[in-house]
Amino acid sequence: MHPASQHRLNDPGQFLALLPKLRGHDPADELLIVLRKGPILTAVIPLQLPITVITPELSLQLAAMLADLDADRYVLVGYGNAHTVDEAIDRIRPHLDATLQADLLIRVDSGRYYVRECPPRCGCPQRCTPGGQPLPTPDDASDDLRQHEQQVADELEPISGADRRASDYETLLACLDVLAAYGGSHGNPIDVGALVDDARHRVKAAPTLARQRTPSDRDIARLALALHIASVRDEALAHTAAAISAGDPDHVNAHVNVWRDVMRRTHGTLTAQAAGVYAAAAYAAGKPAHAAAAAAVAHDLNPSCELGHLMLHIIDRGVPANVVLAETTASIAELRAKAGEPALEWLADLVAAIVGVVRTFPLHDMRAAARLVLSYPLQRELEPRPS
Repeated sequence: MHPASQHRLNDPGQFLALLPKLRGHDPADELLIVLRKGPILTAVIPLQLPITVITPELSLQLAAMLADLDADRYVLVGYGNAHTVDEAIDRIRPHLDATLQADLLIRVDSGRYYVRECPPRCGCPQRCTPGGQPLPTPDDASDDLRQHEQQVADELEPISGADRRASDYETLLACLDVLAAYGGSHGNPIDVGALVDDARHRVKAAPTLARQRTPSDRDIARLALALHIASVRDEALAHTAAAISAGDPDHVNAHVNVWRDVMRRTHGTLTAQAAGVYAAAAYAAGKPAHAAAAAAVAHDLNPSCELGHLMLHIIDRGVPANVVLAETTASIAELRAKAGEPALEWLADLVAAIVGVVRTFPLHDMRAAARLVLSYPLQRELEPRPS
């Protein structure tokens, strides 16, 4: 977990108050396997209750996940009645105790939590009483947690005022740039290959550019447009995954932060894809709270955004970050071989985004430019939009 996502938790109650934040909802009828390495939380693995038998398939899945995860201790938290939770814990523990050390075994039921087992010398006999303790609400969480939530909100706050107006203007001009350079004209073909190559170059160079200077509004808009080409979006994630695997914190931050800035500095039709990319990058980099907020933005702005929808499911199920990272580490050569040659159909999302920008822009004296965009041959050739 990224240092900004760490929380100092002083007792089981604060830990339980944090779990709904990690899961994205209030758990119910679940057994959560919470893994950590030293002070670092590495994964939250949810299992549906009841668990009356450990099937060979579940045993293999647990073994595979534990082999992939870097952890040395675990906490089990069961949400349900005593019989159901105790039975599940007793069946799961042998598979964990072979390689991990237990920290806490906790049951949550009807607004109270019961600590079944504490670490040696935990010094909390008052919390281990049979009567249990009242279950804290998120409002009872530590000040550190609340401060972190506010920090996340501040970091992802969209630009506004004069900055937003300047960005909107440059975004429209960036759309015109794309169409003027690659959109073709009457009697001339659309240069699909050159458009895709330019988008690939911009995505690859973006983190380096961000480390040298603050990207301009035009740079940000061109990056947002590039992410609407599916193959280029996948390459953006592959570049980020490679940076995370290399382990250079400055390089990782440059990759993650540039997609955060694209999300913050665009709006409407352009923001959803950028938010999805940022959610995936932030989650793989160990920033789950940032990832959850960005995935929600992507889904709210465009419920059909596949990446945003996927990230919501990944976060909801507590898929370990290193598993997400492993799924995005395909080489650029592998991605391009899979995608094949650029085709006109690839540009449908890009054109839809451009048209969306124009239709939502406060046109005023830009009406002539807007008519120019909407009349370009590229848009006409893509209608009706390919399925």
